[in-house]
Amino acid sequence: MWGALIAPFALGAPAELGMPEADDAPGDGIYGRLDGDFSLSVGLGAEIDATRSAGRPSVGAALRYYQAIGVLLHYAQGVHEGDPLERRLVAGFLLEPLFLLRWPEFSHSGRAFPDLFFDSFGLHVGTALIEPRGGDFAQEVRLNVGAGLAVPLTCRAPGPFIRARYDLELLGAEPVHNVLLNLEWQFFWESPWLKRSLDRVGP
Repeated sequence: MWGALIAPFALGAPAELGMPEADDAPGDGIYGRLDGDFSLSVGLGAEIDATRSAGRPSVGAALRYYQAIGVLLHYAQGVHEGDPLERRLVAGFLLEPLFLLRWPEFSHSGRAFPDLFFDSFGLHVGTALIEPRGGDFAQEVRLNVGAGLAVPLTCRAPGPFIRARYDLELLGAEPVHNVLLNLEWQFFWESPWLKRSLDRVGP
């Protein structure tokens, strides 16, 4: 249903509004973000636990629909004996609405770096499964909320980013503050239902 509603608007609007049709056209505000309705970003980096003064290697992935909503996974592994955590897994929902809110209103700057950077701002909410050192996996389950931004390393959305995210764990013995830094690569593809939606809409 959502594909049928969004596809004609997102992919048909450039021609109707007199905007450049090519995703890689200079200043079009898109920069490859409509190369497909779905995008997947995968990355690796580090998690800094400000509450426990610990650092951990981490990996993460996020699946997004039209760069607006999605889901994320994040895993961090404790490597130091002094770290009270053995491992941490976060799963949650993403909301990154700025691209689809700004672009149809001609609110983009026409410059890739600030547009991609600004539109990457997002919020997330999910669950953190905690394994204390010497304990069991998911021995502690906490609410995880936070926000993030990504710095593009090229002028295109498909490609590398450095993503920073702050998250806050609640409903535990005490609030836990984490800062995540990942080097990510983002891929785009068209889903089968997008193609069917475009076929129904026609030229």
